[in-house]
Amino acid sequence: MGKLRDITELTLRAGAIISESAGETYRVEETMRHLSLALGADETTPYATPTGLFLSCQFCKDDKTDIKKTLDKSEAENYCNDVEIVTRMERLKSRSTNLGRISAINSLSREAVADSKLFEEVDISKYTKKLKAIENDEVFSPIFVILATAFSAFIFSLVFLGSIKDAFIAFFIGLLMQSTLYAVKPLRLSKFIVTTIASMVISFSSGLLSALGISMSLGIVNISVLMALVPGVAIVMAIRDIIAGDYVSGGGRVTEAFVIALSISLGAATGLLLFPSSLASYSTDMSLLMNPVLSFVYAAIISACFAIMFKVKKLSSITCTAFVGGFSWMLFIILISKGVNNILAYMIASFCVGVFAEIMAFVLKDTAPVFSIPALIAFVPGGGMYAIMFNIVLGYRNLATSAFLSTLSIAGAIALGIAFASGFARVFLSSLKRIKAKRFK
Repeated sequence: MGKLRDITELTLRAGAIISESAGETYRVEETMRHLSLALGADETTPYATPTGLFLSCQFCKDDKTDIKKTLDKSEAENYCNDVEIVTRMERLKSRSTNLGRISAINSLSREAVADSKLFEEVDISKYTKKLKAIENDEVFSPIFVILATAFSAFIFSLVFLGSIKDAFIAFFIGLLMQSTLYAVKPLRLSKFIVTTIASMVISFSSGLLSALGISMSLGIVNISVLMALVPGVAIVMAIRDIIAGDYVSGGGRVTEAFVIALSISLGAATGLLLFPSSLASYSTDMSLLMNPVLSFVYAAIISACFAIMFKVKKLSSITCTAFVGGFSWMLFIILISKGVNNILAYMIASFCVGVFAEIMAFVLKDTAPVFSIPALIAFVPGGGMYAIMFNIVLGYRNLATSAFLSTLSIAGAIALGIAFASGFARVFLSSLKRIKAKRFK
C-alpha cells in the first residue's frame, strides 16, 4: 500500500502545481496519467476541475510469472486476482500564472517516463525531492518582477497611443501597484481582495496626480497598468476548455474571470469616485498604434515582460516568446490596416501564436503555454472584461452590454485560433511520428 500511496500523492501534487499555475485542464490530466504510470501504477484515472483534483491508481500484486505459463501474453497482462487501489483528492484554493512551474513539471514527467523505460523500478523518493524543489524555487526576485510590470505598463501606454508623459506615469504607478501586491502577500488574503486593493492603488494614484494638476490621459494610464491584472487569459482558456468538452472547468474559469474583473472594477471605481472630476473624461475605449514595425517591437517587449512576470525561467524561452508575440501582433495590425474583419484578424493572429508556440515547444522540449500565454497578452480582451464590470458598477448598462458582446466575440476568436493551432500541431506531429516509425521498421 505504501508505494502506491506515494505514487498517488506525488502525482496528485504535481497535477495541483500545474492547475494552480494556470495550466490547461487536459494538460493536468495528461501529466498525472503519464507520471503515475511511469512511477509504477498499472492503471490510473485522473480527473481535474479548477477547484479540485481526483486521482485513482491501481496496481496488480499478483506474480504473473506462473500465470504466463497457462495464459497467452495478452490475457496474462490483463489478468489480476489481487488488485490494490488508492484514490485521493486535493482541494485547490489558490491560483496564479507560473509558467516556470508548468515547464518544470513537464520536464519532471518526461524524465520519469524516460526512466521507466530504462529501469524496472523508478526511484519515487528522487522525484519527491525534485517536486519539492520545484515548489520552493523562486525564478526571479521581486524587484525584477516589479520592474517588468512597470515596463509593460510603459509600453502598453504607447500601444494605446498615449504620450511619453502618460507612459512614464504608468511606469511609476505600475511600480507602486506591483510593490503593493508583494507587500500584502504575507497576509494571505483572497485573490478578490488582493486584486481590489491593487486596482484601488492604480485609480487612487492616477486620480490624485490628476487632482494635483498633472495632466494625463487618465483612461490610458489606468488601463495600461491594469493590463497586468485583467483576466483576459482566463476567459480565453475558459472558452478553450469548453471547446475541448471540459464544461465544468470552462464554466469555473469563466466565473473566476468575471469575479476578478468585478474586483478590478470595484477597486478602480472606488478610487475614481474619490476624485469625481476625473470621471468626466475617463474612458475605457482604447485606440491602437497601427505602425507594423513599432507594433512588432512593442508587442515583443510586452511579451517578454509578461514572460518574466509569469516566471518563465529559460532565457531562450523568453526570447522565443518575444518573437512570437511581436510577429503575431504585427500580423494582426497589418490585417486590420488592410480592412480584414476584426474577429477574423484575431483568429488568424492567435492561430499564428498557437502554431509558433507548438513549434517552439517541440524544438525546445517545453510546453506550448510557456510561449503562447505571454504572447497572447496583447490580444486577450482584458480591457474589455474590465470595461464590462466597470460600466456595470457605474450603472451604464448599454455600454456594459456592448463591451460584453465585443469581448465575448474576441475571446471566442482567440480561443478558436489557439484550438485550431493545437489540433493542427497534434495531427502534424502524430503523422511525423508514424513516418519515423515506418522508416525504422
